[in-house]
Amino acid sequence: MIKSRKYRPVIFFVSIFAVLIILNLFQGGPVNWIQNFFIAILVALFYRVSDSFSKNDKEKKRST
Repeated sequence: MIKSRKYRPVIFFVSIFAVLIILNLFQGGPVNWIQNFFIAILVALFYRVSDSFSKNDKEKKRST
């Protein structure tokens, strides 16, 4: 497992992108590369923002 938190959003992005492409292939239609790319970016950004908020909460609890 990767110890660094720095690469988690990248791994999350790649895995979401791969899952979306696989789902498109199972549906039998054309693969929407751009749509899948933007969905994966939004999910990774949401993960990054929520992770930073949880990290800030942990630091606040530690300081008190």
